[in-house]
Amino acid sequence: MKIAISAATGHFGQLAIQELLKTVAAGDIVAVVRNREKGQRLLPAGITVRQADYTDEVAMTTALAGIDRLLFISSVPGGPISRQQQHANVVKAAQAAGVSYVAYTSFAKADTAQSPLSKDHVATEALLKASGLQVSFLRNAWYLEK
Repeated sequence: MKIAISAATGHFGQLAIQELLKTVAAGDIVAVVRNREKGQRLLPAGITVRQADYTDEVAMTTALAGIDRLLFISSVPGGPISRQQQHANVVKAAQAAGVSYVAYTSFAKADTAQSPLSKDHVATEALLKASGLQVSFLRNAWYLEK
């Protein structure tokens, strides 16, 4: 079984990979990164590093080829392409690539939250629910791991 971690060079992505390596062989882990050189420098040897950006649905589909499970780490808002569009690209790519299960880092109580910060997460959860993919929503209040 191949497991991918998106945004793998970020702080949370690196921590997720370190934890995953405790129970999964490095050869079964795929790190999806924007910058391949940075990924190869920062991430453990033995895992596969694939380059893709949330803004590029085609590249993301290619990066997710052969992936069974995906940890979809939400993007940072405020870029030239909206976070909602970026997340829609990832959901479409996961569907096209045949990913069977997605765990998404959402927002605390996203199903009832009224905060403006929750809007993108609510939209992403709706897309994932409608996608036909098996999903879990990780609704931690904040990801402040050391």
